[in-house]
Amino acid sequence: MTVVDPYSEFASVYDRWQWLHAAPFSTAMILRMEQALEEWGVPERSLLDLACGTGTLARWWSEEHPDWMIRGVDRSAEMIERARSGDGHRPFRGPGGENAHAVPATRGEGAGKARTKTTRAPKTTPRDATDPVFEVQDITRLSTETRFGMVTCFFDSMNHITRRQDLSRLLVGARKSLLPNGLFLFDLIDEDSFEEIFSSPWIVQDDDLYVGSETQHFFRGDAEYGRVRYTFFGREPRERQPGRTGASRSGVGGGSHWARRDAEILERCWRREEFDPMVEDAGLEVIHVQLIDPEEQAEVFVPRRLYVCAPTR
Repeated sequence: MTVVDPYSEFASVYDRWQWLHAAPFSTAMILRMEQALEEWGVPERSLLDLACGTGTLARWWSEEHPDWMIRGVDRSAEMIERARSGDGHRPFRGPGGENAHAVPATRGEGAGKARTKTTRAPKTTPRDATDPVFEVQDITRLSTETRFGMVTCFFDSMNHITRRQDLSRLLVGARKSLLPNGLFLFDLIDEDSFEEIFSSPWIVQDDDLYVGSETQHFFRGDAEYGRVRYTFFGREPRERQPGRTGASRSGVGGGSHWARRDAEILERCWRREEFDPMVEDAGLEVIHVQLIDPEEQAEVFVPRRLYVCAPTR
């Protein structure tokens, strides 16, 4: 069966879309990762970013931590192509910089046993350290010979996994990719806000990009789902015909036109009473859970739960 990649339709405008918000979601997650490092440490300075998209987080982390070995994987060939090219990437201005946003100091709820802090890996260049490496791969069938000090999976990517067996495989794959005492960080849309989120259409736009969404909330049996249908109108360069000079017919930008793209995303609400036992079965221990509220940190877009886990075996 051919799997349709919804991100192929808007990979070229994805980064521009993120900057229509208070800040790209990755801004918030970079600072959450820093907090986790400070609190628990990692055994090696290496990062695997699952569902990495256009590579924003991986590239920002590389700028802040140039001595880390970094790899990003995503099933969308178009998103990985953008990640490799770096088109649309903007520098990250760490804590206190123009793109930084304060992270609330609340520690969230403890979950699981207290973990002894791992001694921080020394600031030396790890083997084969280089720019982030990006690869097309289905994260529900993750395969990597390398193990990492930190694994991440953000932007409610796990909510995009709608089948229990696929999510279980993702969790097991993430655990196998971790070094002993490594950290696995990810987020899920807050279950108490799920219905409201997928019952509220919205629009964001600027002079060059319009993004509209239609949302739908529904149940199939006991499972709760949300669907978003996106419409993108973006201004793009018009290819100039041989021998043609002057502005395009649009009369705007000297050679631009408006292009439309449509995509549909399906997400599932994973409730803690169902999800947390799956984490444990995968050989992971939840050491920290925290609700992140967009009223306190606008770039997270919607209320979501941040998990920090560690391998138990």
